[in-house]
Amino acid sequence: WVGGGIGKDLQGIAEPIQIEDLQGRKGLGSNNLFPNQIFIKNLRRILEEFIATNDDDGELQFANEFNSEERKSIHKEAMKLHLTSNSYGRDGERRIRITQKRNVDQLVDHLLTHGGETARYELKAQTQSKPIITQSSQRTYVQMAPPSSKWVAPDACDDGTL
Repeated sequence: WVGGGIGKDLQGIAEPIQIEDLQGRKGLGSNNLFPNQIFIKNLRRILEEFIATNDDDGELQFANEFNSEERKSIHKEAMKLHLTSNSYGRDGERRIRITQKRNVDQLVDHLLTHGGETARYELKAQTQSKPIITQSSQRTYVQMAPPSSKWVAPDACDDGTL
């Protein structure tokens, strides 16, 4: 396009239609999707530091000073970093708790490397073969049966084939 009007005889408008006033939500290409990018940047730094230093299953709690948009951003950034976030409380007392996600195997491995106990969990022996996870007000307990002395890991060639 070299300028001038549009259409067969160049009789149409010469300038593209421009947005004069944008209200409500911002669209694609907006540089201002969230009014405080510094908030997101600082939040991300705090969450990454929590991941790097949280060796004892601690939790990160945010005070009740945030509005709903800021809380939404906290949940979103936590999810991006594979963290679990929970909101609790009502109205002006709404708080957010951040913890690290672990499946049962990861949790048991983590507990074994920390002597069977952390700030939130305690590993207890049991006689059943499946792990049982129970929670009390202060702690979560993971109970597992000790391995049988007769149990041997199967070999890849136990079926007689090579």
